[in-house]
Amino acid sequence: MCDDRWSGDLCEYNLTDHCSMRGERLPDGGCACQPYFFGSICQYTSRCDQGHIRHGRCICQRIGAETIAI
Repeated sequence: MCDDRWSGDLCEYNLTDHCSMRGERLPDGGCACQPYFFGSICQYTSRCDQGHIRHGRCICQRIGAETIAI
């Protein structure tokens, strides 16, 4: 369970930063997301340079000192 200020499967989203540091908060409470980000709080990405997209997240596998796409 996450602290009150955090959400997400791994408590990775800071709720005090309404747009996940990936967008600007709009007067109506929504977010205007930066390019390649979407979702109610800009929590998902549509771009993944290394890895693959799964449920709006870039998934990579770390082996030793390298990060490789899976």
